[in-house]
Amino acid sequence: MAHEEKRERFDGDMPPLVERVHAKPIIIGESPNTPFNESVVDVLHSRKKIEGSVFANHISRLRERLYGAAARDEAPIPWSFDPQGARRVIRDDPRALGEEFEERTRECSEMIENGCTLLEHIHRLRTQGADAGVSPGTGPAWRVNVSGEDGLVQELLDRAKAGANRGLSTKASGVSGCAHPLWIQLMDEYGLRGAAAYPIFAVGVWISGLSSGEFDDWRQDFIVTLIYGFYLEYNLDAFEDPRGRHFLRDLTCMWDVPDLPAELRARRTHLLAQLAYVDAKRRSEAALRSVPTNGLMAWAFRDRDAWRDFKACDSSMFGHLLSSVPGNRGRDDLMLTGLTQDWADLGPDLRNGECAQSVLTLTRGSLSAASLITCYERTVWMLNALLTADAGVQRSRSSLMITCMDINVWNSGAHRHDVWRYFTLAADACAWVQERDLYKSCQLEDCYTRDFEPTLPRGSSRVTVRRRSLPYSVTVHGRRFSGAVELHTVVADAVVRGLLPREYVEYQYVIPKLYIGKALTPSEFISHMDRVYCEQSATIMRAALQADFSEAFATALILFVMEQWWAGFNLAFGVGSLIEAQPGHTANDRVHPER
Repeated sequence: MAHEEKRERFDGDMPPLVERVHAKPIIIGESPNTPFNESVVDVLHSRKKIEGSVFANHISRLRERLYGAAARDEAPIPWSFDPQGARRVIRDDPRALGEEFEERTRECSEMIENGCTLLEHIHRLRTQGADAGVSPGTGPAWRVNVSGEDGLVQELLDRAKAGANRGLSTKASGVSGCAHPLWIQLMDEYGLRGAAAYPIFAVGVWISGLSSGEFDDWRQDFIVTLIYGFYLEYNLDAFEDPRGRHFLRDLTCMWDVPDLPAELRARRTHLLAQLAYVDAKRRSEAALRSVPTNGLMAWAFRDRDAWRDFKACDSSMFGHLLSSVPGNRGRDDLMLTGLTQDWADLGPDLRNGECAQSVLTLTRGSLSAASLITCYERTVWMLNALLTADAGVQRSRSSLMITCMDINVWNSGAHRHDVWRYFTLAADACAWVQERDLYKSCQLEDCYTRDFEPTLPRGSSRVTVRRRSLPYSVTVHGRRFSGAVELHTVVADAVVRGLLPREYVEYQYVIPKLYIGKALTPSEFISHMDRVYCEQSATIMRAALQADFSEAFATALILFVMEQWWAGFNLAFGVGSLIEAQPGHTANDRVHPER
C-alpha cells in the first residue's frame, strides 16, 4: 500500500555524496588512526589469485626495483609512454602487430583517427569561443543550446537555475577511499592494495575487467591494468605527490612483461594508441579549465558513424577491442560503454561543458520528455542487441556487455556519482517508458539516420524475457515491507543459489521499486540508500571475488542490471541529474591542482 498519494517535494541543500555516506572524512595516507591508507597512484600490486604467475612475479620484481631498499642504487629503468607514437604505428602499418591482427588494427586506427579529428575540431571551436546557435556551416560538430524542456524536466531545470543546493554539485570530483569496516575487511582478506583498494577501481575496473572472460589466468589481470590507463591518465593533472609523478612510468613498466604474448601486445598497443585521444582531451580541457559554462549547452555532430567512433574513443575500452565482434556491431558496442554512463551524467556534463555527452548528441540538444524517451528506448534496444532472442548473453559480445552493465554497479558504489539522489528527484520518470516497447533489438544504424533522425528498426528482432517471482522482506526506517518482484529467471536463480547477494538485489531494485510505488517518502528513501551505501559496495565486491568473476556471476549481474534498464531506472538517473545543470567550468568534475 502506498505510503502517500502524492510524493512530497524533495528539496533542501545536500552535502556531497562522500560526506553523506561516510560518518567522518576519510583521511588518506596522513593519519595512522585511519584504516584506509592507500595511494590511488600505486598500481604495482597483483591480486592474491595470481600469486606466482608470470605477471605477478614481474610486478613484484618491478616494485622492488623501483621502491625497494636498494632502489636508489639501481640504474633508472628505460621506459616510454608515447600514445601518439602508437597511434602512428597502427595508422602507418596495420600489420605491425602481426598479420592475424591486421584487420582489427586497421579498424582500431580508423576509429582513433575519426575520434581525434572530431576532438581537434571541437578544441578549435572551444578556443575560439564559438557560441551555440551559430551556423555550423560544413563543420563536423557544433554547439547547440538545450531546448524543449517540459514537465518534470522543466521543474528540475528551473530549480537548478534558481540555485539548487547553493549551486554546488554533489558528484565527487576526486577519488575517495572507504573506511567502512566491511570494505577494510575485504581489502585485507583479498589483498586489495594501492589503486585496487579504491571503490572506483575495484567496483569498476576489477568487476568489469575480470568478469569479461577473455582468459582464465594472469592474462585477464593484464587486461584489467589496461583500463587503469584511462582512469589514471585522465586525472594526471591532479597528481602532485612524488608517487603521482611516477605513475606513468610504473604503469608503462608494468605493461612491459617479458615475452608478452602477441595478443596482449596487440591489446596494449590498441589501448595506448587510443590514449592519444584521451591525452589530447585532457590537455585541451586542462587549458580551458577556467572557461565558464552556463549549464545549458550541448554538442551536435554531422555524421552518426564518425560520432560513434568519437564516442568509442572517449569511452576508452580499446583493451577489449579484440574481444568485440568486427565491423559496425563491435564499434556500436564500444560506443555503448560510454552511452550507458552518460545517462547518469546528463546534468553534470551540462555543468562541466562535456563535449562527448552522447544522450544530448542523440537528442540534438532536446531535453523534452518525448526526446529523452525516444533516446532511452533506443539505448535499451541497442543493449538488447547484445543478448540472445531468449534474453541470454551472447558469448561473442559478453566482454563489452559486462562493461556496459557494470556502469550501474560502478555508479552506485564508486563514491563518485550521486545516482540515488537523482533517482529520488525523478523516480516518476520510470513510468514514462512502461508503455513503450523496450524489448526490440537492433543496432545504431537501425535507430538513427546518418544525420541523427530517430527511426524505427526495419526488422522484427526482439528479446523475450522469462521471469519468475522472487520473495523479499526488507526493513526501511523501522518499517517492514514484504512481497515479491518478478525478475529474469537467471537472476532469481542466482539469488536463491547465493551467487548474487539477496541484500544487493533488494538495495538496487526492491527498495527503489518501493519508492517508485510511493511506499517510502523521499527523505526515507535517500537516507536509507546513503546509510547502507558503503556496505552494499562491499557486498557486491565480495560476491564477485567469491565467485572468482565467473561467467555465471557475470551473466547474472548483466541480466540483473538489464532489469534496471527495462524498469526505467537509468532514465530516472538522467532526468534527476538535471538538478546539476548549473553554471560551472569546463571539466570541473576532475580535480585540477589549483582547485
